[in-house]
Amino acid sequence: MAVPYPESVAAISWPHGQPSRVPLTIELPEGKVTAEIAAKSLRRAQQTIQAEGPDNVAVMVQCRLDGTKLVGARLIAQAKAEKAAPSDDAVF
Repeated sequence: MAVPYPESVAAISWPHGQPSRVPLTIELPEGKVTAEIAAKSLRRAQQTIQAEGPDNVAVMVQCRLDGTKLVGARLIAQAKAEKAAPSDDAVF
């Protein structure tokens, strides 16, 4: 699983009407890996980032690594859960 920055995902421009697969390159310390993701998943991820804010979203690419290519890549953006405040009623 690769973890791109939410800001980077939000900045990707892919107009409607373009091919349904979006090329994606992720830079790692060891080099670059590439993938193609569904344009629909990109738009959904961008909507989540816009609604929740980049600091409140975790973005992941689920895939299988084949050399430098991410195969079967799925882009996922999920809002981070809010931390629960400690309760005085806590039982240990």
